[in-house]
Amino acid sequence: MGGHPLRRKTMDLSLLLDSHKLNMRTSAIIRRGDEWLMHYGVNDEFITTVGGRIKLLEDSQSALIRELKEELNLTVSANELQFKTIIESFFDYRGTHYHELLFVYLLEVGDELGEGEIFAQPDPHFVFKFYSAAELDQEIIKPQELKVLMLGKDNHGHYIADNL
Repeated sequence: MGGHPLRRKTMDLSLLLDSHKLNMRTSAIIRRGDEWLMHYGVNDEFITTVGGRIKLLEDSQSALIRELKEELNLTVSANELQFKTIIESFFDYRGTHYHELLFVYLLEVGDELGEGEIFAQPDPHFVFKFYSAAELDQEIIKPQELKVLMLGKDNHGHYIADNL
């Protein structure tokens, strides 16, 4: 009962070694017509796609389904998520050097999330908002390869972003 014993734990696939961190994340390019849902931390100067860390023994698609439910109270099925790419990034964030693997999916939505900013989400440190293509083009998006994918400028399978 309860499945594999390790699956009951909630360990994120994140490994800290001195000032270096290996991070496994998943995210969704959420598109509604010609708008994209992004979020940002209230203390950050960039926006990014909605998602989060993958847990030990959790696949990237299941992790994204869980994250969308936790962050937006949005219930989606695996059939609604279209795998797009993996972005492998090397960057610094708040004094830590990251090596991150980001699994990116596309999710098309209707009006179920409402208009403008989304206020019914659990973490007051993040703001969720829809952006037009013109607005996205003016924003700093991390990783920057997301902008290329979202605005249709490229569509190859694996990106490596070395920003160290």
